[in-house]
Amino acid sequence: MNLSDKLSLYVMYVSIGVFIAIILIVEFYAAKSESEQAEHITRLLQTEMVSNLDSRFYAVEQNVKRTVPEARLLDIAQIKQHTGDILKILLESDSIIEGCGIAMIPEATPTGREWMEYLCRDKDTVTLKQLGETDYNYTSCEWYRTPLNLGEGAWSKPYEDKGAGECLMVTYALPVVNASGETTCEVTADIAISMLDEELHRLIPYPGSYSFILTKDGEFLEGYPQVQQDFPSFASAFQTGKTVTMNGTEFICTFTPVESINIVIGTASPRHSVASVTSRIRLPLLLILVIGFILLIAVVRMTLVRAMQPLKRLTQSAIDIGNGNFDIVIPETRRYADLSRLGEAMSFMKDSINRYIAEIKENTRAREQMESQLRIARDIQRSLLPAPEATFTSKRLRLSAFQESALEVGGDLYDYVDTDKSLYFIIADVSGKGIPAALMMSYVKSLFHFAAQQKLQPSEIVARINDNMCADNPNNMFVTLQVGYIDTAAEKLVISNAGHNPAILRSALGCSYLNLPAALAVGILPNFPYTQQEIPFVAGDTLFMYTDGLSEAENPQKVFYGQERLLQTVTTAISTQPSTTAIVASIGDEIKKYSANNYSDDITMLCLSAFPNDGISMQLRYDVAELEPLMTAIREIGISDKWDADFVKKIMLVAEEAVTNIIHHSPVPHPEEPIEFDLRNENERVVITIQDHGAEFNPLKHDTEVDTTLDWEQREIGGLGIFLMRRLSESIGYRYHNHKNILTIILKS
Repeated sequence: MNLSDKLSLYVMYVSIGVFIAIILIVEFYAAKSESEQAEHITRLLQTEMVSNLDSRFYAVEQNVKRTVPEARLLDIAQIKQHTGDILKILLESDSIIEGCGIAMIPEATPTGREWMEYLCRDKDTVTLKQLGETDYNYTSCEWYRTPLNLGEGAWSKPYEDKGAGECLMVTYALPVVNASGETTCEVTADIAISMLDEELHRLIPYPGSYSFILTKDGEFLEGYPQVQQDFPSFASAFQTGKTVTMNGTEFICTFTPVESINIVIGTASPRHSVASVTSRIRLPLLLILVIGFILLIAVVRMTLVRAMQPLKRLTQSAIDIGNGNFDIVIPETRRYADLSRLGEAMSFMKDSINRYIAEIKENTRAREQMESQLRIARDIQRSLLPAPEATFTSKRLRLSAFQESALEVGGDLYDYVDTDKSLYFIIADVSGKGIPAALMMSYVKSLFHFAAQQKLQPSEIVARINDNMCADNPNNMFVTLQVGYIDTAAEKLVISNAGHNPAILRSALGCSYLNLPAALAVGILPNFPYTQQEIPFVAGDTLFMYTDGLSEAENPQKVFYGQERLLQTVTTAISTQPSTTAIVASIGDEIKKYSANNYSDDITMLCLSAFPNDGISMQLRYDVAELEPLMTAIREIGISDKWDADFVKKIMLVAEEAVTNIIHHSPVPHPEEPIEFDLRNENERVVITIQDHGAEFNPLKHDTEVDTTLDWEQREIGGLGIFLMRRLSESIGYRYHNHKNILTIILKS
């Protein structure tokens, strides 16, 4: 069989399979998912409605709770005297409250009799009623008994009130306990169930849908006899399943409870309305598939037959080249791009054979391949390392790292994993250099990442890395490392050491090496008992870790840099530099200068610093994508400091306008220099300082007052951002100092 015939058959078989699969999906899968989709859409609408109702009922609860302290301070006589004023305030606090009352505990009154005053809405007026005993025996009502039994506020089940509200309602009642610990009365608020009618009328997800209210027991409420009469099976669906059939029509039923008032919102949608979209597209879709299938087979067949002709000519040329005829002319096949590339490849192959025959004795190609592989390995290794700069605003931590290999690839490692409460970190030094060390570094990194994501303790992580290396380490390589995590909420550092250089901690007591047990490097002895230490780590503390490439850096006279000199350098850098980035850069420059830029070993540094939760300090690139993490940081500190939502929005708007203005308009001679953003909360004022390294540019110098009374097309372009910043801020100032543009914005909370 020819290749073209065989390919045509393959295409036809595949097309038939796809055609049948599409039909099956349309007929079975789509139809099967209609009920689930309808239920999902309806539940979303019901959930939105329920969420709105819960928030309104919660507001009623809060208003009642605000009323109770007033009643708690009054004795029985005073309560009766001021009841009208108290109830009027409660009734006017929320428009959905149909009525409210104060029901005395009979045992707490001097006469031991029932007495209740009830204030309710009567069309456009407010009516005050006095209830009790024979006219309204409220002590037998469920809304009265339940809160007393629970000792706290509670919503009643829906009921038809015949003495006060005269309608179907639910009641929230809260007992009032006086200073002596005695329950004197209950404050109540009634909500008419009829308020839900308007919401139910809007809850129609599909044509012909019905929405209704049930009790938690699956019965229609007493106030909705018409729905109960017309659709009795809807209530039974609450207990028996999701679908019911009424008068030959199948309905899909969905129910969502309103937990606060013990009712259920139900919606029934006709299945034919849900399935109408699928029904309409079924026949056109089948016609399109059939026509497309026929056209596809015809086009593929014609294309394959025509494509085989130049392929046959190329096949003959390949046979000639295989026979040693390297001077043959490859036929042109420009009609088809793939065959044209094949012809070009054959021409290239012929030329390459001629060229490599003459160059076969040279070994430069092998050396170049090795160098290329090393460069690729270096790029891959660097890509495995996380970002060298990171700020974890929610944890109030900043991190900076530096890594430089003595060769193209090395065995040093730093890494970190951000969990919900803690920041895990590791610094490691694999024995040896080059590709074997780099491969072992990748192995250790993967083990650390997996263990950190499981939130193991540092000593457990080190033990797991050790056991895995001992089980599979044919070259007897070992690794020194330190693993730990910082929990800023608990203000602690937990760290475990495995034969690594001592870390340096700067705290309120000064800057010194951490006295950690040396322990064995991992990969030497299985089941070694590693330990860990817990150290206080508060705002202002800084942890600096490194590999021995720093302390053992050599100058031209082969003298080590040394631990003592390194401690002095780190102490000076932490004391004088403003950020972890500057600390690492300062130490790196010192080591580079000492070793005359000639590293004898891999060098890695990892610096972590905790900052107080009273502001934000971030370094931003000249990219509008940096606005998203900045807005997130402002939103988080607003939640932490309990700022008003409108005040947070104002800060975010001012910060976004200022940073965007710098990104788009500040001349930047050195784009690698970041924008420095600082926000501080000082004495009911927020002070924002933004610095950039661009040429001198004062955004306040040329701005003009924007005439907001003009139409948009009549206003001049530009100036609106600065105009908004001035209007929203208490003051804005600009200065150019130390080759930096410095913009200071003050907002009053």
